[in-house]
Amino acid sequence: MVLEYGKELDSVCGCKVSGEAALIAGLHGKDDPVSEDIGKETKVAIGIIRIADGLDYTLDQVIKKVETEFINEELIIKAYCIRNVDNCISSIKRTNKKKKLLEEVLGINITVERAYD
Repeated sequence: MVLEYGKELDSVCGCKVSGEAALIAGLHGKDDPVSEDIGKETKVAIGIIRIADGLDYTLDQVIKKVETEFINEELIIKAYCIRNVDNCISSIKRTNKKKKLLEEVLGINITVERAYD
């Protein structure tokens, strides 16, 4: 969609975001390394979207909310489940696999864990 409507997107915002948006969209679902030619801001965006994608891995919105804490150079992402614990745990495990890029780019450790109310 971004590729198809890229000119319109750039025209509406008065900028050139369609190329970056297409790049981010194309790389967010992969676990592959990202080229060194890609800038830090774009890599951070890809990393954040990879984490969001992992949190919805089972596509059934079992995680009702997410909280974050930054303690001693570690980002802790707490995921609160609302139902189907097995799917929630699968989503958390998937997120822990997809966090690598963001860890590398930011130079921090990221922990994704289940939280309880």
